[in-house]
Amino acid sequence: MAGIHRALADIGLTRAHTIETSGCCAAQMILSLLGGSGRINPQNKQQAPEVIVLLGTGSKRAEAICIARHLANHHVRVMLYLTPEVEAAFQVDCFAQYKLFQHTSGRVIKSPRELPKDPLDLVIDAIGPDAAAAVSSNLPSCCTAAITWCANVQAPVVSLEVPGGVDAQTGPHARPFIKPTRCLAFGLPKEGQGYSESCDQLFLADMGIPDQIFAKAGIKYYSPFHDKFVVALEKVPPEAGGPT
Repeated sequence: MAGIHRALADIGLTRAHTIETSGCCAAQMILSLLGGSGRINPQNKQQAPEVIVLLGTGSKRAEAICIARHLANHHVRVMLYLTPEVEAAFQVDCFAQYKLFQHTSGRVIKSPRELPKDPLDLVIDAIGPDAAAAVSSNLPSCCTAAITWCANVQAPVVSLEVPGGVDAQTGPHARPFIKPTRCLAFGLPKEGQGYSESCDQLFLADMGIPDQIFAKAGIKYYSPFHDKFVVALEKVPPEAGGPT
């Protein structure tokens, strides 16, 4: 993606733009998973869906906070798991999204001890790491605690990019690790046998990148989105190149 990021900078499409587009598209998918208008409407305030977003040290934290904000704006009860250890590692894009989230009704959970014990409708896993990142088996204790908690929650899990505790190439690299219901990638499908085997269903969200940018980055690209902003991916054997 490095070549794409340089091409985007040349035309003035910033990371802030792609975060917002990614977050909006992902939130729309998640609203559908939560029941859409049948569950989320002004007449159903007492049974509004409850969602927790788990933040870690991965690179999709800003997208996760953006998703949390959009869900809160659409009458979802949102909790954001953000420990001081994770916040200390925030970059500018994360701080910008977090500042916006603080103006919603969303609740911030700052300690593993505050993780909910009551049933939830959905867990969004943004613990990381990113699919392209080098992985260390030494996860921060707050991330390990969240993964352990998630393993005991009876709720569907959507992981952003690679699930917490999983290496994209080799699979789980830590115990415990998250086994999500769905993995959601952004922009381009992610490669790696560990990634494709880490969850039951793979999805791809639009980032709003113009088609010609892929050509400038040397990537042969044909948009899969058509009339949708999130599409399902098919798993293919490793020798065929990973998920498509």
